[in-house]
Amino acid sequence: MSEQAKPVAEKRHMTDAEEFDRIWAVCQAAEIVGFERLAKAAGMNPRTFRSHTNVERTMPDTTLIAAANGLDAICADLQARASKMRKLAGVDGAE
Repeated sequence: MSEQAKPVAEKRHMTDAEEFDRIWAVCQAAEIVGFERLAKAAGMNPRTFRSHTNVERTMPDTTLIAAANGLDAICADLQARASKMRKLAGVDGAE
């Protein structure tokens, strides 16, 4: 098997616990915002995205990074919506 074809966890010699932590982090974020929404924000097919959160598999770095970037985009959208609500309430800039 070539070096490129090896799973990410094998390249890094990750423990099962470390791999589980990666999957768990993405699942927790997806639980809050929804798998479909996070997959869409990550630019991934929801079915593929969900399959990468299966504890029987290894999660590629690209999925972990895409999920983090997607979560950043969702957070920015939510911040903009919260700001708009404050403006509508006449308390622009209030926390």
